Amino acid sequence: MVTESPSDGASPRSDSTSDAPNLTSVPEPGPGRTRRIFRTLWKVVKRLLILAIIAGIGLAVYFGWPEVQSRYLDPITSNSQGVSDLENQSVQLEARIALLEQEVVDLAGADAGIPERLDGLDASSVEAAGAITELGSQLEALERRLDRLADELDGIATDQSTLQSEVAGA
Repeated sequence: MVTESPSDGASPRSDSTSDAPNLTSVPEPGPGRTRRIFRTLWKVVKRLLILAIIAGIGLAVYFGWPEVQSRYLDPITSNSQGVSDLENQSVQLEARIALLEQEVVDLAGADAGIPERLDGLDASSVEAAGAITELGSQLEALERRLDRLADELDGIATDQSTLQSEVAGA
């Protein structure tokens, strides 16, 4: 380090002993010393702030974990279980739908023969109606014949009573 000697005004000289710490001299009060004090205080404050932040994070984790678990993790777990239940129900419903679709196919196959059977029944009912009409006509003819036979029987009964009274009176 190069220094000037204030007393003699001589040329600058090289001080080789200035690199070594000077234990005999008392540090001068001034901006250098206060700067070092503030720098040291700032380092201490930074370390205390870092420790406070770490402690705050640790306390937040320690006391906040149950809250996080109850607010976020438990609902996720219950929702996952609900999704699994819904998937199981979906599989069961799809199986039921497949069975119902098979029943529909079976019923559609059975329904295919119904129009033909209905046509056959319609034809049979027309035939039966014709037969009923014919039987009605025959019934009326039989009733008329029965009435005539009843009249003849009445006439025969009258003739018989007349003959019996003649035979008894003769």
